[in-house]
Amino acid sequence: MAIIKTQSAETASGKVREFYDEILKIMPAIPKPLQLSSASPNLFAISSQQMKYFMFHPNLGPLLQAYIRLLVAFNTDYPYCVDLNTNLLKLLGKLTDAQIAAARKNPDEAQLGDKDKAMLKFVARAVSAPEEIEVRDIEALRGFGWSDSDIFDAASLGANMVAMGMLFNVFKMHEAC
Repeated sequence: MAIIKTQSAETASGKVREFYDEILKIMPAIPKPLQLSSASPNLFAISSQQMKYFMFHPNLGPLLQAYIRLLVAFNTDYPYCVDLNTNLLKLLGKLTDAQIAAARKNPDEAQLGDKDKAMLKFVARAVSAPEEIEVRDIEALRGFGWSDSDIFDAASLGANMVAMGMLFNVFKMHEAC
């Protein structure tokens, strides 16, 4: 059991309930990281806005986002999100276990176009070795047509995965699965 009080789909109230109801229209269950955020209604409001922003992001598509979350979760030992995003990739991209495993080992194997693959590789590297990122990395992404806003958003998505993975472990949320 988690060591902090969170709101489940059954116990949620107020703004948390409203957002859960929105999520349940498109997903079969409330993701555990979102449930964890419900421990702080004010931060939950921010998290839910951020989630909505990424759900309808004009340039970072759902497949790219799922790959980013998968690789970051895999590289930071966040099993819940590895499983969740593996399933999303199977559903969204019609990918096989072998294709997903290959991408986890080597982002060049991701079933994405060159532009999205460049962003995926950048985020994976940025999250694991931020001190290695240089101007030429950003310029390369710009060369693919990515805006600075897109680059920042993608890096934020990856960094937020690291933070949520840590919080997931701090509060033993994996034990609530």
